[in-house]
Amino acid sequence: MSEGWKRNLKSLFDPQSIAIIGASEKVGPARNVLFNLKTQGYSGGIYPVNPKYSEVFGYKCYPSIKDIPTDVDAVAIGVPARFIPSLLEECIEKKVNSVCILTGGFAELNEEGKVMQEQIKGLLEREKIPMCGPNSLGLLNVGGDSGLYSASIPPGVKKGGVAVLAQSGSMVIAIAQAYKSLGLSKVISTGNQAVLDLGDYLHYLADDPQTKVIAVFMEGVDDGRKFLQAAEKALAAGKPVIVLKVGRSAKGRKITQFHTGAMAGEYKVFEAAFSKTGIVMVKNLDEMAQTVTLFVKAKKAYGKKAAFIAISGGQSALITDLAEDFNLELAEYTEETRSTLREILPDYLHVNNPLDVADFGSADADDYARCLRILAGDDNVDLLLVSQDAPQGIGASTIDHYSKIVRAVLKVKDELPKQIIVFSNHSTAYEPKVMQPLVDSDDLPYLLGTEEALAAVKKLIDFNAQKEKLLASQKQSTTVPSSGSKEALQKAGALLRDYSSTYNTLGEKQGKRILQELGIASVREAAAQSAAEAVAAAEEIGYPVALKVDSAEILHKTDLGCVKLNLQSPEEVRGAYHEIIKAAKTKQPSASIEGVLVQKMAPEGFDVIIGLTRDPQFGPTLLFGSGGIFTEILDDVNLALLPLGKGEAEELVRNSRAYQILKGARRSGPYDLEALYQAIEKVAAFGWEQRELLKQVDINPLRVYQKGKGVEVLDALFLLQGGSKK
Repeated sequence: MSEGWKRNLKSLFDPQSIAIIGASEKVGPARNVLFNLKTQGYSGGIYPVNPKYSEVFGYKCYPSIKDIPTDVDAVAIGVPARFIPSLLEECIEKKVNSVCILTGGFAELNEEGKVMQEQIKGLLEREKIPMCGPNSLGLLNVGGDSGLYSASIPPGVKKGGVAVLAQSGSMVIAIAQAYKSLGLSKVISTGNQAVLDLGDYLHYLADDPQTKVIAVFMEGVDDGRKFLQAAEKALAAGKPVIVLKVGRSAKGRKITQFHTGAMAGEYKVFEAAFSKTGIVMVKNLDEMAQTVTLFVKAKKAYGKKAAFIAISGGQSALITDLAEDFNLELAEYTEETRSTLREILPDYLHVNNPLDVADFGSADADDYARCLRILAGDDNVDLLLVSQDAPQGIGASTIDHYSKIVRAVLKVKDELPKQIIVFSNHSTAYEPKVMQPLVDSDDLPYLLGTEEALAAVKKLIDFNAQKEKLLASQKQSTTVPSSGSKEALQKAGALLRDYSSTYNTLGEKQGKRILQELGIASVREAAAQSAAEAVAAAEEIGYPVALKVDSAEILHKTDLGCVKLNLQSPEEVRGAYHEIIKAAKTKQPSASIEGVLVQKMAPEGFDVIIGLTRDPQFGPTLLFGSGGIFTEILDDVNLALLPLGKGEAEELVRNSRAYQILKGARRSGPYDLEALYQAIEKVAAFGWEQRELLKQVDINPLRVYQKGKGVEVLDALFLLQGGSKK
């Protein structure tokens, strides 16, 4: 981040003195900040500012910030928006180090508010003064007993390692309340983000020694690359970033004439971006709570193979179903483990995973503990999960039975080298007489809800498995495509720039020429401006041929009847030419038509799409999936941010639905995966190098032939940035 001053947020989170403009004992944000500082026991200087009062909550109150006789580190402002620009001028004159604007009435309200927000942004950025807000609840430093926070501090909050960062005020309150027993470090309500945004705060939290896990509620991000840089920094510091990104639905997605733009929905780009930096994505608040809890409390070794233990066949069946849904690997017990379990379990119980110990397990804590030790001692078991309910209000005898299980878990947890995780099958309130010892444990996670728990476990396993790989990939540069690529990139770039002086949209003919310069072959073709030329071209190329309208302005030629396939004779070519021209002029009369393209009918193969799009938050993004007629039908969308790292082209293909066919399914394939990987790398390198000029690219279809036969472009479209050219 070039604006390094935005990372220095010490005066916001750990100010030596605080002025509260608009302070009073009446209900309001300024009153709440002052009250919180008083009850927290903040040790720095506190200076209420309000010309109406001489004293507020026992503190001397000043008419203006200029009247405070000492330096002021941070300022919280809780007055109506119309007064704030002039108050900020006074703050600048006072040489304050940071500002938090709590009140709304800015860009979120109307155009006038937007103008005012730009005004205050300009003032503060000119002076390099970091600001939280406006329209924010402020910031809370739980570990440092300070903050500019206008919501109520959760009662009984523990100091700990969880930082909460949210773009919604109500979500800040809800999440902070939910995590208060885990232990909080920082709570941040970003507000309108006029000066500081999510990326700035994440950079700070990555360096914050108190913060161990970062929970983010995100509506959107303006500078996606900065946020990802901060996430990489957090990953390198060993701090998981867990994000709940709202806005997954297709509503509001901009549909363009390009497949790539329509398919690369906003949420899918976020998924691709976050996977590149190890960010853990969750779908709802319940899943987020269980995931954060697990990441905070799982402190022992764990791998990917899980052993489950339960006291019910129904619980075991539910676990089995959901484990399959989440692709969670169930450990295969060794024969020694099976034999040992058979010796101690009653005959009516079977040795399976999940292991159902029924009433045998709940009757005696020592017996249950023996089962846990046996499972944990199996070399095929990486972590142990205990399924145990204890709904609030259960009877005394049930409390007695379930408490034995809890005692057994607590008894063995310290002696075993592997992580134990306990979860309830439902998310309702638990019986504290049974479960409170687990809730209070710092190193034994207790999770609520089978689905939420297993989702969290899978995320923890994947994060652990991918962490080292992601850290290594951060040190790598852009993937270098095949030999001679630098010269090819230069030639293709020169041709693109030449076209850009005339066109904003490049049709099939121009697009293929660029790709040919990159070293990606196209099917043989020739342009024709009359039926006679089309026949002559077909005779030269050799039958069968295909005819397509030659127009940079007609993008979906098949839909308009402007494509004719498998033409076998001069008569068919002549007739197809006239039909195509007529259809184009009738259905898109404003389009400029240069004639037709006569193409050799390509041999059989498998069609894929390679696309480029420019995401407004994250920049150049590459798309891969099934192509041709299957592009929308299969919804086979796989995205990666540019530049590609080593091996990302292969990973992109392997994650697609198309891969099962491409690698060889039954009587088809294997196809030329190596040629496909090279084509993806070349397009990716070109897209990154020409990112300022390219807006979208569709290579659809790219036909992949049998192994050793290569690939060919059958159609391509390019959309360039801006301008008024045709």
